[in-house]
Amino acid sequence: MKEEEKEEWEIIYREYPLEGIPWHSEEPAEYLVDLLKEKKVKIGLALDVCSGAGKNAVYLAKKGFDVTGIDISPTAIKYAKKRAREAGVSERCKFFTGNVTEMKIPKDNFDFIFDRGCYHHIPKEDKPKFVKIISDSLKKGGKYFLSCFSDKNPPWEKNVSKEEIRENFSEYFHIGRIKDFVTIEKTGRRLHLYLVLMTKK
Repeated sequence: MKEEEKEEWEIIYREYPLEGIPWHSEEPAEYLVDLLKEKKVKIGLALDVCSGAGKNAVYLAKKGFDVTGIDISPTAIKYAKKRAREAGVSERCKFFTGNVTEMKIPKDNFDFIFDRGCYHHIPKEDKPKFVKIISDSLKKGGKYFLSCFSDKNPPWEKNVSKEEIRENFSEYFHIGRIKDFVTIEKTGRRLHLYLVLMTKK
């Protein structure tokens, strides 16, 4: 990711109130809530990549996970740390500023990795590296949940096809059913997503 792209993310979190950021919500992602209700992931060590202001990481901590959150925006990480303190889960949450593809992440460490919109922002040339890092970070049998923009949206460079998901992840993961999901941003924009839960081979 280019330096100017990193700065763009920081500008968003630094110069706009959270309620003005289209993708931000004070509630955890509904599909994350469903995953835990349906007991599709076991409680343990979790990694939240591109964790933003920390709402999903804090939710996981409240449910008993020990969570590491990573985001490229220092301001987002400040929000996340504050949120964890206010929720009383600081001891269960660690947050770090950085680019997932450039950081040293412990290998064979996590039981669950949650990705709400990180993969689709990774440049095409860095996606194989990202996938390998995700795989290496998980314990064998660990779960990776991917939420990404789908190719059912109008043409857009960040859209991802089911074929791309299978091609990039199948070497390292058993890929579950790729589900269609529609979300409405605060701006009224309708976005199509693919959701998939994978298991490390």
